[in-house]
Amino acid sequence: MACVALPMLVLTCAGTQTSRQDAEAATPAETYEDPQARRARELGEEVYRHPPPTPPDAGKAEARAFGTFIAGPLKEWFSASRERVIAASGVYEEARQRANPHLASEYALEIARLHMFLIEGFVETGKAAMPAQWQADEQISAAYLDALYEAAAPLVERALAAIEMCLSTAERAVAKPPKEPECRRLGERLKALPTGKPDAAEPASDGAPQPGSAG
Repeated sequence: MACVALPMLVLTCAGTQTSRQDAEAATPAETYEDPQARRARELGEEVYRHPPPTPPDAGKAEARAFGTFIAGPLKEWFSASRERVIAASGVYEEARQRANPHLASEYALEIARLHMFLIEGFVETGKAAMPAQWQADEQISAAYLDALYEAAAPLVERALAAIEMCLSTAERAVAKPPKEPECRRLGERLKALPTGKPDAAEPASDGAPQPGSAG
């Protein structure tokens, strides 16, 4: 039996037609996937192939070495990774707008995951790089951590927006998308993150964060 892949209708075969309701109830593996989504996955894999740089030993690092790491390897990784996340997220979003609810929720989740990778890599590496003398000073360490989370706040907002897309799409689906519980779990993790100042969740700027200048 000859089958032809069609956007939005999943599969149309000679003598049969898969209904929209059946398509929404199908698992992602059974549904038509936009070629752009495959491209987005490739771009996403490229993001994950570049982990954050290894920070200097916090117990031995002097403030100068710390500053060099923050302004050099960490900033460079963040800037490059941010561009890769933007590229992959943009293609996922284009695919999401044409996908059935199951795939649309999955693509939105992937956008959130990419941002979470960048958030955690930046914040955790920044924490690990903090010199021991800063860690011993409660006021300095608190100011630095606030700066880290404030710098990450726009990324958190973007990730939460993707989670909202995932959940709102799931609500409209005939059958509950398999990725809906994962969207909720990631959303809770994102909401639990400190974001620095109360007004930190402003629209993102194009510049890379520079937490080393805080405090």
